[in-house]
Amino acid sequence: MFEASSDVSLKASPSRVWRTVTAFDQYPSWTSAIRISGGLEPGEPLDYTIIYRDTSGRMRTRKLMGVVKEVCRMKRLAWRVSFPVLFVMDLSFDLARRPGRHAVPSICPGNRPPFGPATAKAPTAAASSLR
Repeated sequence: MFEASSDVSLKASPSRVWRTVTAFDQYPSWTSAIRISGGLEPGEPLDYTIIYRDTSGRMRTRKLMGVVKEVCRMKRLAWRVSFPVLFVMDLSFDLARRPGRHAVPSICPGNRPPFGPATAKAPTAAASSLR
């Protein structure tokens, strides 16, 4: 099993961070790598699309099946996405109190999606929209 994680410290209120990570329709303002739509209740399906460049440089999309796994208001948002037969990914935003800040782990370490050449910002770019 492969596991990757990273954190980002944000100087923002818990409510502002939570609003950012749960506003799926606003993801295009801070990441060009994914699109998500769906509900925020455990068990609800998600439409999850990865956007990437293939080896020839063409933009591609890959739709994945997703489901919300856990929602703990202003603490944790977790979901699972899968491409049938090939893989399953468990993803989450976990907010942790730090002196004067909140940490939001990124789903893509080093701002580079693990699924191919990156031209997109990973969710860590949300920090810039919170300043």
